[in-house]
Amino acid sequence: FIFFGSMLINVLAMRNGLNLKELPVLEASSYIFVPLLSLFFLNEKIGLREISAMALIVCGIFIFYM
Repeated sequence: FIFFGSMLINVLAMRNGLNLKELPVLEASSYIFVPLLSLFFLNEKIGLREISAMALIVCGIFIFYM
């Protein structure tokens, strides 16, 4: 069910003007937003491992757009 919801959001984003090139960035950024939202709404702790993983994802996004 969650996979279908994610696919539906991606199709709607592409339908509303998101280029196919930008779709992997949207997918990768979800790995950043989920821990941050859990930090703010659920008061979960983010460890050094998660922070370093998010930093690598951000670096990958920047390299993708170079």
